[in-house]
Amino acid sequence: MTAAPACACPANGSLVGNICACNIGYYYSSTTVCSACLPNCASCDLNANTCNTCADPIHMSAAPDCACPTNAVLVGNDCVCYIGHFYSSNSVCSACQNNCHTCSISSTNCLSCVDSINMPAPPSCACPTNSSLLGTICECNPGYFFSSYTICSACNSNCATCYTNQNVCDTCVDPIHMSAAPICSCPAYSTLIAGTCVCNPGYYYSTSTTCSPISQCPPQCAQCSSNNFCTACNDPENMYLNTATGTCRCWDPYASFNQTSGTCQCIQGYYMPSLGVCQMCSPPCAQCSSSATLCTECDDVDNMNLNATTGSCVCKDSNSQFNPWVKACQTNSSCNCTHCETITYNYNNITYFNITNNYN
Repeated sequence: MTAAPACACPANGSLVGNICACNIGYYYSSTTVCSACLPNCASCDLNANTCNTCADPIHMSAAPDCACPTNAVLVGNDCVCYIGHFYSSNSVCSACQNNCHTCSISSTNCLSCVDSINMPAPPSCACPTNSSLLGTICECNPGYFFSSYTICSACNSNCATCYTNQNVCDTCVDPIHMSAAPICSCPAYSTLIAGTCVCNPGYYYSTSTTCSPISQCPPQCAQCSSNNFCTACNDPENMYLNTATGTCRCWDPYASFNQTSGTCQCIQGYYMPSLGVCQMCSPPCAQCSSSATLCTECDDVDNMNLNATTGSCVCKDSNSQFNPWVKACQTNSSCNCTHCETITYNYNNITYFNITNNYN
């Protein structure tokens, strides 16, 4: 007597009541074959791509697609956000802040830092003071270097950049005038001022790296780049620099440079009011100050008295009067007059003198 043939369900199938059913995660690809659904499907019927239920129903799109969110990947049965992303909602993976390698709950709540060496521990993951995040690495700003893993210290002032030591420059702050890195020193007889090597007073750049003594610099010049060639004026408010000729001149045509004071001063017969423009003194003032009539020196010095308090000039001889045309005190005794004529002298609409001229 022969045995009856075995009645077994297909592989990956199970008998449910009187029916062979494919196990969860499988479907009938033929009448006797249970094939696996795609990993994103918890179950499928018609084919591997058409899900009935999703492997991760919390994060996946609805069946039959069952797709993980953008910036996520299926790991086992769970959709996991890519590194540098977090679930801002059940179906959205948002980017972490760029200093976070990983984060959760919010973009700024780091679980790990992109630069684990130079950044402090999470959740802040901030680059040190005086540094910036370049890509995924904290780099000290120009002029600073890592004196420890989390401290950026200043390079010496002659270094534009340094990396291992404050005194060892990688680049110089003034590459035109300085010696080459790593020394970066200014030339002899020069001083580093605001990132530039400047020749000391009395010296000029005879070459880009040599400060030579100036043998002759005009007194009206505060600084020269070479002999007799001014680069700055002693009285910059009242002088102008001709950069083509290297000369300094007073702006006011009635002023000249005074070597003793080092400033532009009005020439004889003029004074400097608050306006800053030389004005002519009024006779009988040979020199005046503050105003045109406040004399400091008289026109006829030998024959006039100067009242220093009032600034007035009066002829010493009471019989004399000041003649503004000849700028001198004159008497009538030398004339054998037959009649007199009185002339009023006005200057700038102000009457200063009544002068009597005698005629024969």
